[in-house]
Amino acid sequence: MDFIQTAHKQNLKTFKDAECLRVFDEAFAAERDYRVLWRIGFTPSQIDQLLKNCQKEIKDFHKALSYFEDLKISKGVEKLPDGFTHKPIFLIRNLLRMLPAYLLAQAIQRADDESAYMPSDIFCNVMAASYARKKDLELNPTRVNQIKNLQRSYLKLVGALNKPFDEALKTIQERSTVINHRHRITGDAMVLIVEEVMAVKGKMNVNGLQDALEAFIESQVLVPGKWQPVQPDQLKENSMKGRLLQRIEENLEQYKESI
Repeated sequence: MDFIQTAHKQNLKTFKDAECLRVFDEAFAAERDYRVLWRIGFTPSQIDQLLKNCQKEIKDFHKALSYFEDLKISKGVEKLPDGFTHKPIFLIRNLLRMLPAYLLAQAIQRADDESAYMPSDIFCNVMAASYARKKDLELNPTRVNQIKNLQRSYLKLVGALNKPFDEALKTIQERSTVINHRHRITGDAMVLIVEEVMAVKGKMNVNGLQDALEAFIESQVLVPGKWQPVQPDQLKENSMKGRLLQRIEENLEQYKESI
């Protein structure tokens, strides 16, 4: 905006203390915290409670989670048609979907009860990408400590709700199963699904095509209470609609770990 007004470009460092940047950083941090709590499976009212009272616990969990989000496969950077990528070792959504069920089964009652934590090898395998190599998943003291730290930080947030652990974890499990669904669409899957739809355009009934598209779209609204998964009987239909939904489901499965 300064450049537009003055027609002179100043060094970016000139604006490092600008009020608008402080406001932006605060808004970004607040949204990031809200989204990470949502991904865990907390309800909106629980998120508001945690944001108000548990800033340290949120920061500790985010730091613990970032350790695993930042780990990349040993294969290195790969070239893509539109750029480059360095694939992550771990798919965090898999862990967030599976961890509450495991802890619930252990009847855990305290955040520091390490005897009920998910063992390190299972922890890594639960969220390991299929393309990760054996050496990517090797356990060392640092990684083992980070695994315990993440679970401890996770459970401190659960405990901060001041509810029985089993009650809180049950709600989180139900919600995180939807929010972190294994068939969350990726960009690669979307490209293939569009091609599948274009291939049947003009070959099937317009109403049937619309029904299939609406069923697919509703299955991707991964919001607890609103999610409408494609029903098994829809996939079994011996019709072009049923076969299209089957191919969409296959693409979602095949490309669930891609970009």
